[in-house]
Amino acid sequence: MSGMGLINYLRLYGDNLAPVLHPDERPLAMELFQYHPGHEDLGAPRPRFDLQEAADMALGLPTERTLGIAERLVSGMSLVGWPGSKAQLLSTASRFGSDLVVTNQRLLTGTVNNTTVTIDWELWREEVASLSWAPRFAQTGRLRLVLTDGSAIALVCGYIFPGAAKRIVAAWH
Repeated sequence: MSGMGLINYLRLYGDNLAPVLHPDERPLAMELFQYHPGHEDLGAPRPRFDLQEAADMALGLPTERTLGIAERLVSGMSLVGWPGSKAQLLSTASRFGSDLVVTNQRLLTGTVNNTTVTIDWELWREEVASLSWAPRFAQTGRLRLVLTDGSAIALVCGYIFPGAAKRIVAAWH
């Protein structure tokens, strides 16, 4: 996925969405995206600091704690939730890339092409607390999605160019 945003996916495949849309629902934006795994806080208890971990740290060996710190510094927090939370379900549904569709009623992910429309995940607008552009180094097309169940996820619509992410945010607002 280049993320350059030169292709208008909604213009190409928007008519194919008709069978999965509700009455009076219209698509506003569609872009390629993927979940880029980074640090995930799934509500697990923090690792306990013990003598083994202290010895590993003193020797410069990786520990669960130091790996988590490094991951947060490089990729940021990519998921906050718990097993079964809306953000965790979205991360599972979109690990290998997908289409992100904003409509006037819902946020959808799935596969849309000339022959197939498959919806893997969906939420009504009322279930989304916020959707914002949240760029990071080498992830300029990064989005932050906060859901009303208290979970949150970062999605990437492009690594170099931010246009696709900005179009999703503009369509949402």
